[in-house]
Amino acid sequence: MEKRMQKDCDENAKLLYKLDKRKSILVLIDLIGFGLLFLMIISSAIAYLTGIFLALGFLVSLLFIVPMFEIILFNYIEIYKDRIIINRFILGDALIKNTDIFSCSVFDRPFIPKKITIGKKAKQVRRLKTFTIMSLDSKQVADIKKHIDSIIVY
Repeated sequence: MEKRMQKDCDENAKLLYKLDKRKSILVLIDLIGFGLLFLMIISSAIAYLTGIFLALGFLVSLLFIVPMFEIILFNYIEIYKDRIIINRFILGDALIKNTDIFSCSVFDRPFIPKKITIGKKAKQVRRLKTFTIMSLDSKQVADIKKHIDSIIVY
């Protein structure tokens, strides 16, 4: 019964936008940037072989590993009239209903790849789950932002 309802929902939904390919050079630029920061922090943490600095260095370096995995594991994003599906290779699909979208923000600076962050309302008070899509060019960011702004329900 549930599979039939999901199939009906998929047939009735209109695909507004799909992004399944990013430019390789932008992905490479993002990976090199985060990789160099990761290596600099790890090497400086190892230089101070005392316990607290080593532990602190590894914790800070984790901040740069998370975006690297977000870049590598991204597969595609589909924007429908009533939902957004973000697929990652190992983690699977993330479904965001248009009523659950809290915000959509763009990080746009010259000479570096763009990124877009989609905020999802959580069921718990004062919690927000975010999904970031990195290594995009200006046209891709503009298209995603335009389509998300058209389906968002305030």
